[in-house]
Amino acid sequence: DDPSRLPQAPRVVTLAAGRDGVVTDIDAEGIGRAAVQLGAGRERKGDPVDPAAGIVLRATVGETVRRGQALLELHGADDVRVAAARPIAEQALRIGGVAPAPAALVRAWVTPDGEVRQP
Repeated sequence: DDPSRLPQAPRVVTLAAGRDGVVTDIDAEGIGRAAVQLGAGRERKGDPVDPAAGIVLRATVGETVRRGQALLELHGADDVRVAAARPIAEQALRIGGVAPAPAALVRAWVTPDGEVRQP
């Protein structure tokens, strides 16, 4: 319940919106790849994981943002890891002029016998 009890990364960098607009997409794979660069995940079996490393999203898809507003935070052990993660994270979050249409929460159901049913 108390985040201050968790390990804290020595380097935290906030990425801000470069322009006014609407968050149109957050690429989960890109965010995951950036997190691995920070040390929050493994590229290979046996790679260490840094429990203080990670990404905090400060904006969501469909949210209107202003230039300079915080979009996400990169938490890493050092400047090298943060520098490696930064361009990946920047490409993973897109700002446009129009909010995207809401996505369906359920795209399909799969029955026990493997049949795919559309909502």
